[in-house]
Amino acid sequence: MGYVVDEALTLEFDPETFPGLEVTAADGSIDEYFEIYDLYYRKFDDLKAARKDVAELLALFVPKLVSWNCETKDGQPIPLDRAHFDKRGKRFQNAVIEAWLEGVSGVSRPLSTPSPSGEQSVAESIPMEPLSENPPS
Repeated sequence: MGYVVDEALTLEFDPETFPGLEVTAADGSIDEYFEIYDLYYRKFDDLKAARKDVAELLALFVPKLVSWNCETKDGQPIPLDRAHFDKRGKRFQNAVIEAWLEGVSGVSRPLSTPSPSGEQSVAESIPMEPLSENPPS
């Protein structure tokens, strides 16, 4: 029996910014990753070019989304499709796209709580003055 490739990614979000958000997406090929990355981080010369690139980005990206637990304020599930993704705020859209890019590239989000600090490093207490010159012999 061969290896079954699981191409589903559970996207990771900052729990303080997006508490409870769960999004699953399909993995992407290297070409898809770079195409979406390029469109997402591209600098725009004008608004017309920006709109065109964002439309292209969302046309490539939204089909990668498999499931989410988004709902309206009254508890109704929000369908996962291009029309409903387009209606989400820019901050939400950016978080989902960035989480996918991080997931595909294998980069994990930073830990939510910093590790506890220990004692001060000895290196910080070593004086860093220049050494005196040796007298000529």
